Amino acid sequence: MRRHVTLYNVIFPLWFLLFFPFFPPLFLAAAVGNLVIDGAVITLSLRAFRQQLEKGALRSYILKAWLFGFLFDFIGAALLLGMELLNLLEPGSFYTIWDSPITVVAYLIVITLVGAAIYIANRRLSIGAGVPANVAHKVALNMAIITAPWVFLVPTSLFHHSMF
Repeated sequence: MRRHVTLYNVIFPLWFLLFFPFFPPLFLAAAVGNLVIDGAVITLSLRAFRQQLEKGALRSYILKAWLFGFLFDFIGAALLLGMELLNLLEPGSFYTIWDSPITVVAYLIVITLVGAAIYIANRRLSIGAGVPANVAHKVALNMAIITAPWVFLVPTSLFHHSMF
């Protein structure tokens, strides 16, 4: 007689896989996607505010912003995982975040903190690249709002039944 085992408790959220280097295809796709999005947001923001940077300075800014963005996204994912492991969130809400108001608020706070870190880093990076402070504020704000880890709000319960 074969025993049916369901592995609900060992399934990590999909967004965590995006930051976990043991899954190279997903990590590579996420890295390239983030680089394209970060580059587009920075380039279009600078163009919208009538600012130009030399190609080398622009490439350096985009690369640094991309690396900092990944770092902050990883820290945000680690914070959420830590809250789950310390039982600070309602049991099971890690997979179905919309079932618990406390979990939704916790996720929104983490997303806001990550967005604030992205803003601070991008403001400093853009000023360092030669962008005037008033424009640097606007570019950094665009980066913070658009590239915040909104994917954290996608519950893995949408995916785990089809994956296992």
